[in-house]
Amino acid sequence: MPFKVIPARFLQPVTPSHYKQNNRATKTHNAGVMGNAGWTGFTNESDYGWVNGNNPNFADRFSDGSVDLNNDGDLDDRYWAFTGHTAYNRQTERERTGANIAIQVDLGAGFELVAEALVTDLEDNDYQTGFAFGDKWQRWGWYDATQSTDHGSVNTVQEYTGFGRRAKSYSSVQAQTAESQNYNVELNYDNGDAFTGSLRLVHGEAEQERLNSYMDIDAANGSQWGIQCKYYPEGTQGTQGDCADGQLQTNPNGYLGYPQLSVNYSGDNPSWSGFDNNANLGMNGESMGDARSIGDYMGDLNSYSLGALTSENNFTRDGELDVARFDGEYRFDGNFLTSLEFGVRLSERSVDNYEFDLLSPVSGCDVKYKATDVDLDGGGIEGACTAGDGEHFYTSGIPTLLADLDAIQVSDFGSVTGIPTIWSADPRSMQDVEAYHEALYPGTHRAIAPARSYNVELEEQSYYAKANFETGIMSGNFGVRAIDSDLTVGQNQVGASQPYGAASVDAGDITTERSLDYLLPSLNLRFDLSEELVLRASYARTMAPLDLAQWGGGLSPTYVLDSDPESETNGKFIVTGGNATGNPELDPWQATNYDLSLEYYLGAASSLSAGWFYIDVESFIENGTVQMELPDLDGVVRRSVPVSTSIQGEGGVLKGVELAAKLAFDDFLDIPMLSGFGIDANYTYSPSESGNQSMDGVELPFQDNSEDVVNLVGWYENGALQARIAYNYRGERVVGFNQTWGEGTLWQEPTAYVDASVSYDINDYVSVYVNASNITSEKETYYLEYEDQFAWQNEYEARYTMGVRATF
Repeated sequence: MPFKVIPARFLQPVTPSHYKQNNRATKTHNAGVMGNAGWTGFTNESDYGWVNGNNPNFADRFSDGSVDLNNDGDLDDRYWAFTGHTAYNRQTERERTGANIAIQVDLGAGFELVAEALVTDLEDNDYQTGFAFGDKWQRWGWYDATQSTDHGSVNTVQEYTGFGRRAKSYSSVQAQTAESQNYNVELNYDNGDAFTGSLRLVHGEAEQERLNSYMDIDAANGSQWGIQCKYYPEGTQGTQGDCADGQLQTNPNGYLGYPQLSVNYSGDNPSWSGFDNNANLGMNGESMGDARSIGDYMGDLNSYSLGALTSENNFTRDGELDVARFDGEYRFDGNFLTSLEFGVRLSERSVDNYEFDLLSPVSGCDVKYKATDVDLDGGGIEGACTAGDGEHFYTSGIPTLLADLDAIQVSDFGSVTGIPTIWSADPRSMQDVEAYHEALYPGTHRAIAPARSYNVELEEQSYYAKANFETGIMSGNFGVRAIDSDLTVGQNQVGASQPYGAASVDAGDITTERSLDYLLPSLNLRFDLSEELVLRASYARTMAPLDLAQWGGGLSPTYVLDSDPESETNGKFIVTGGNATGNPELDPWQATNYDLSLEYYLGAASSLSAGWFYIDVESFIENGTVQMELPDLDGVVRRSVPVSTSIQGEGGVLKGVELAAKLAFDDFLDIPMLSGFGIDANYTYSPSESGNQSMDGVELPFQDNSEDVVNLVGWYENGALQARIAYNYRGERVVGFNQTWGEGTLWQEPTAYVDASVSYDINDYVSVYVNASNITSEKETYYLEYEDQFAWQNEYEARYTMGVRATF
């Protein structure tokens, strides 16, 4: 029996079986709003009750608790506001191992057996350090709009000058491991007769685990939100200073006032200033102690103390895929119908997602937020664990100087200017997340987050038939695909609230079962107008299932500690927003597609084409923000807050034209020096309508759709040597709708990337290569509604890799 072995290919470079994708860190820089667009709001000029007539910054614009920010003579303007501003440095280190093998066996009589296996293993760590300045969620009107633009319904702000409580550094790590196994067995039949067919079985499974650790490092002494002195059990290490007996200072050497810092977003890159200002002045300019600049504090290691340590939004995730399919074709000798293709596919996809937080026992109570502003008083929850001396409650965050941790200096904030060198904790010290928390808080353990845990199963049966035909200059096919799907989503009913950031208890299961059935016809036509000229036309109904997490993902509220002494919830964790990643009632993408194209062939490897497309989208998924009434951590509903989530969109149109050229110079130029060179180019113009409107009533495009897209590739191929350089441009695009209190669209500015690669085949089995990605270090800039309302900016460094591929 003939036997043939397909060469086994080890997927990764450097050695046949193993490689490190990044031996050094890949850097990313970010600047802008703290958190995401859900952490934005609006400020009215009447939101300045904290200002008095002696305030040197507002005295000439102050009027009975209000401030005329733009000095236009009235007090009825509103402004886009951020809870805080940040700049950070993120480094990614990734190590991936992979191997595959494929075997092909000729069984005779037209039968062929193919078996393949692929296994991968991944270790991925993201390290982040940054600087942030904000008011700790206490006031939306905590800033002066020192540069602003009136757009009618809202004023955008190009420069914020803040008078915030909190200037801090922070450090975080995201540690991820993953492994996967994929198997494919295929039996093919082709004996040269009219019938051919194949039977295929596919199995895939994957496991992923991710743990996060986040640390706030305060430079304030804590008096700004009433925590400069806190109670701790006897024997706790720390400095008493001028605190009462039983108390310790939260941060003995921190600044005393409300620093005044400015962030200007009007240029190409954010620019900070004001670090020479006195950090020991009150909100209205009154002295709080000896004069000392905020920049001086930020440069002094002894000014920092651990403000909070937490590990949340962790998960273990298991996914599995099984597919069995049969495909057949019967060829005819007729003058019109040339063949009939048919088949059946049975599949089952499933995912089990277990999300958890790390809770640590502090004075006998399980705590997620180990923070110097979290008192073990039960958080207003009846029957909750409390700890204290009988008169005062202890604090969950042990006072710890940054100097006693793994401190590092941070000065690299990419293109952001004005921020001095700061101190932070080395995020690499937290790489083993559970061990780090265990070392500081023995007894740390995992605790399920029921609202974010889920399981989803999608069983799908699909059947298709397609007839191929040919007559004269026309050829093509028409067919239909029927899909019957059964969706089962398992989520958790959320029960009673728990204190100190712990997730609410699991009160039972919620199971959603749905049947999703679709009939999808299609028609494709080709007209050979000449040997060089081809006209194509097509029609198709399409459906695309969602990512299973879009059906199963749960709600993650955002809580902050209310430090306003005049608030009814002072000292309690209040909900300020949230993120809902899944909805079992969402429908898949459904659309009707029409395409028409004309192709002109210049040679064996060269062509020109022009195409028109029209896509009538009946249902789609878009990112947006909705208002939801959510309870505070004590279980009481007091307010409606914005929640970022996936929203079912209905009724939209994508349309446009595409021009393309593939030119191999050897096809039409007899110039030796250009032999082997070529160009691939295409341009797509695609205006769209989502059914959403801007704040000014202008029709908005589809989310993630750019009206203009350009791709240009120059290439060289000559024997063993191949090289290419690519330029990819896409115009501005919508990222999400209704981002700020139900208003405002988040946009990404146009981007352009340049990549290059060179490879050389040493022989039939070994090749070497060099790849360069994002050579120009492109930045991604986002804005809210108007181009002059900066949201944030991501800056990615250029990346270079080199390696060896071996086939044997």
